[in-house]
Amino acid sequence: MMYWNGDWSWGAWVAMSLMMIVFWGLVVVAIVAVARTVTGRTGPTPEEILDERLARGELSVDEYEERRRAMRDQR
Repeated sequence: MMYWNGDWSWGAWVAMSLMMIVFWGLVVVAIVAVARTVTGRTGPTPEEILDERLARGELSVDEYEERRRAMRDQR
């Protein structure tokens, strides 16, 4: 029988190492997905982005109000 006496080849060690990396990567992805689902937030809303752009001075008040109105009309 193969590997009966603990004689693992280098290929088995490489495969085992890669599978552990994949396993822990999937665990991290699952935790992040659950955290995003529980909090209900995946990023800033379009309104928040628009507010930030106005605060930084990238938009004039007229542009801000026009884009805000357009977002409300789409809903």
